[in-house]
Amino acid sequence: MTVAEHQCLHYKNLLTFSVESDLSALSEFLKEIEKGLDTLGLKQCGNVVFTIKGTMIIIMIPVDREFMDNDHYFFKKELRIVNAIRVRYYGDGNDISNVIIMMNKYIDDHLMKAITPPYVMACRKYEGVFDIFIGLSENVL
Repeated sequence: MTVAEHQCLHYKNLLTFSVESDLSALSEFLKEIEKGLDTLGLKQCGNVVFTIKGTMIIIMIPVDREFMDNDHYFFKKELRIVNAIRVRYYGDGNDISNVIIMMNKYIDDHLMKAITPPYVMACRKYEGVFDIFIGLSENVL
């Protein structure tokens, strides 16, 4: 596992929603996103990003413009994570949690402090290529 330090993740105009699922269904779910965007009249303009809160997957899709919240989706103006570590992962969603465990060990071994949960970016949504980011504190105590 190669860890890149001092990385950033930055997107504006995010369509955001939550779904109760597990990571094993992720690849199939990513294929369905484009259909939903067409229905809303939005165009995807970046890679899908998600994070996990309990049993919920919070999905953020960069889109071409702002829009009004509705019952299913809400608008997030910006996502910016600076000073993160990043690992590129090749595979399906099942082993992402194992990569995150290894990243947390790297953080501990290098006396770093995580300040965000892991954020996963689907680089090639149909091919199982993901970048995983964890934001770190820049403070030295």
